[in-house]
Amino acid sequence: MKRIFKTFLSFLIVALAVEVGILIMTKVAKWDNFELGRPFLAAVHVHLMAMGALFFLIQVVLEKAFSISSAKLYNAFYIVFLTGFSIVIATMFYKGAAQIFGFEIIRGITEGGAAVGHTTTFVSLFLFAACLYEKAVKKPPEDEK
Repeated sequence: MKRIFKTFLSFLIVALAVEVGILIMTKVAKWDNFELGRPFLAAVHVHLMAMGALFFLIQVVLEKAFSISSAKLYNAFYIVFLTGFSIVIATMFYKGAAQIFGFEIIRGITEGGAAVGHTTTFVSLFLFAACLYEKAVKKPPEDEK
């Protein structure tokens, strides 16, 4: 329970820090939201809040109800999710910084990073589904009688 809550809190803090960083970066680069529109970096904050903080907040509730962290595949899910999601966020941050500061994007980094990161995150969600199935859906042997 503590690990899940600390992960939720970490994503919340990082999302806030990224938003502040984005505001500073757009001011330094003289990015005008009204003329140029919202920068791609804004999506980084949204992803951190939704897939990071909100997802792990939901897991806190599921942990209290079903003890999902004791599922066989939970540690694998946790590691694979954080790895894949970190790749996605790093790729998005790179693309957004390139947009704001006007440097050329190396397409292999953005396309490859997005593909690997999203695929890894997607696989981790299947692992999470298996954890939920084991702890919340599948009936214990004594209930099947």
